[in-house]
Amino acid sequence: MKPQAKGGFWKPSSAASSSETTSYTISSSLSSSSSSEYRDSIIRSTSSGIGEDDQVGEFIYNPFRKLSMNEQRKRLPIYSYRNCILYLVEKYNVVIVSGETASGKTTQIPQYLFEAGWCSNNQSIVCTQPRRISAIAAAKRVFEEKKASFMESGNNSGASSSSSIGISTRSGVITRENSYMELGGLVGYCVQFDAKYSDYSRIKFMTDGMLLREMMVDPLLSDYSVVMIDEAHERSIKTDLLMGLMKKVLQKRPELRLIISSATLDAEDFFRFFNVPQLNLSSYIVSIEGRNFPVDVFHVQKPVSNYITSSLQCVLNIHRSEPPNSGDILVFLTGQQEIEELISLLEEEIEKDGKDGILQTLHPLPLYAGLSMEEQMRIFDVSAQQSAIRKVIISTNIAETSITIPSIRYVVDCGFVKERVYDYRANRDCLVVAEISKAAAEQRAGRAGRVSQGKCFRLYTEEDFSKLKENTVPEIQKCNLTECLLQMKAMGIENLVFFDFLSPPPSQNMAKSLETLYALGAIDDDGKLTHPLGKQMAEFPTDPFISKILIQSGQMNCSYEILIICAMLSVKNVFVSSRTIQDRIENAKKKFSVMEGDHLTILNIYLAYLNNKKSSNWCYDNFINYKAMQRAEQFYHQYEKFLKKFHIPVQSIMDSPHDAPSDIIRKCLITGYFSNAALRQHDGSYRSIKGNQILHIHPNSVLFKYPPEYVLFTELLFTTKVFMRDVSTIQPEWLVEMCPQLYERTVDRKAREIEARLDVVANLNDEDE
Repeated sequence: MKPQAKGGFWKPSSAASSSETTSYTISSSLSSSSSSEYRDSIIRSTSSGIGEDDQVGEFIYNPFRKLSMNEQRKRLPIYSYRNCILYLVEKYNVVIVSGETASGKTTQIPQYLFEAGWCSNNQSIVCTQPRRISAIAAAKRVFEEKKASFMESGNNSGASSSSSIGISTRSGVITRENSYMELGGLVGYCVQFDAKYSDYSRIKFMTDGMLLREMMVDPLLSDYSVVMIDEAHERSIKTDLLMGLMKKVLQKRPELRLIISSATLDAEDFFRFFNVPQLNLSSYIVSIEGRNFPVDVFHVQKPVSNYITSSLQCVLNIHRSEPPNSGDILVFLTGQQEIEELISLLEEEIEKDGKDGILQTLHPLPLYAGLSMEEQMRIFDVSAQQSAIRKVIISTNIAETSITIPSIRYVVDCGFVKERVYDYRANRDCLVVAEISKAAAEQRAGRAGRVSQGKCFRLYTEEDFSKLKENTVPEIQKCNLTECLLQMKAMGIENLVFFDFLSPPPSQNMAKSLETLYALGAIDDDGKLTHPLGKQMAEFPTDPFISKILIQSGQMNCSYEILIICAMLSVKNVFVSSRTIQDRIENAKKKFSVMEGDHLTILNIYLAYLNNKKSSNWCYDNFINYKAMQRAEQFYHQYEKFLKKFHIPVQSIMDSPHDAPSDIIRKCLITGYFSNAALRQHDGSYRSIKGNQILHIHPNSVLFKYPPEYVLFTELLFTTKVFMRDVSTIQPEWLVEMCPQLYERTVDRKAREIEARLDVVANLNDEDE
């Protein structure tokens, strides 16, 4: 059922809330020719300064694309290791393949295994990826290679006879011939919101999170003969959990094989973890020599005060100084808002340059996780190169290792990354803009040298680079473990403290996360998963805080509104970002703003979107990101599907006899975000009730200019201050009502403090009179 806007919700109130000159020094050059000449040209060009449908184009894999597909595969660095890898997989439980990005690990190893008969028992090969875009891109590439190989060999692929079976799919039966001709036949993928595979797909790509969900149903992964964990060097929390679980599975299924693929040469940690003779586990490392080309690396001579405007300046200088058709530019920033701001600045410069200006051949493209798959795949379109257009791909760290964009010749690196960090004292996650590691910096620079010589411009000094930490800290050691532990409980793992992690998380993080699960009602006094609540929360494809709110909304008769709010919270940044039209954006936001706060404001936006028939023109007129609204709709339907599965009715609070429907919705939000409450201080700042942390309302909040006494927030962002994002007004007694075991004494004490303060003010007024 598609959500329809209910008429007459809350009437929105009217209240709501320089350029730099950068010079570079070359710090390292694997090929020093023309380096000093280039440096001089950069300095000269910066001295003047400036003012502030899933159809995808051809996917370029390597510079030999004019050759037959089989010949292309043979030109990859990994091809000479084919027999070695197959021998090691036969002999060892775990094979660690270490090699540079673009060596062919992701696309070739699953094919080698398939061709060697590892699917002969109607089992499949699965390859996990940390991101949706890399899983789909890899699946499409492997599909194209298998299809071309099938055609080139005259319908004789050389694969094992098992590949000739008929494959049943939702659309009918795929024969041996058309299983090669359709994505979703022999080769498939499974990511959030998108899946193309059949029950008998033999090579499957999926995100690590999707494989973890499969393990909740089939812990031993009996459908697979080989599991390949790709991009393991990123050490995401899901990848680390997957490796810990695979260590247990391998002991139960000695015939299963695990391949760990890493883009870094430091694979010793993986080797030691899986090479345990007393458990009958053996592992081996094979290092693949890459095909990287020299990259000249430049650093700024002095720190920049604004890396967004410095990135703008650097991109324009590269485009003006470098020959046309010399390659595309990749810019690393920390998040969606920064990316959209830089794109806006570039578009302004392009417009000012005039129709015949050199900047007309610049084509900015965003790349971050929140984009639709169609938008993400635009970065691979080769039509731009054929028309002398230079793409400027502005990306988060998603482009560090997960995907290869062969057309890139120039990289601009801001030196920062946005990451989620867990504060166990306050028991909450925080978004922090942090310095990258040296390993990450080298990965970013390497993106410029995948198919020819390139150049990397770092917007930080060489001295600052030398102070960076060597490697990125594994996510499991710095993040909230609540969702991870809930999944482990759902898989039947009771003794979490002694679970064999590759890098054990801090004990205080484990303890606090278990406390949170208990407070949410997901586990009982004995630490066991509760039924039905805990089991239902574990099945939801979201964090436990949102899943608790969604489940609770059924009992509070506001599931329709909560579905919308949770869907909108999942996409972030609904409004477009542009410095030049910020006043117009703020005025547009006022149309939807309510004094109750941000959660009801985003609800109003979605309802208005529905009432205007999901019009892209309406979004444009109101400065709303149309693609973000489409993605929110996807989240809505996904969450709605689980509510229906658990027989939780989807109903609107407006259909129930409540005097204050907005209060019910905000109370429901408290059931999940009960730790995220704060009290206003004398100086206008806030202090969190749990953790005594000094906080501030984010300037983008509708409550920024009208701070209430008590607030509830969704997350924290560390920048110049600690900002609360997605903020709503609440009453202190609601905390006691919705979570009495945590707040009864705390709120009583805070209430007494407020009363004492009011008494002092009253006495002063009496004295004045």
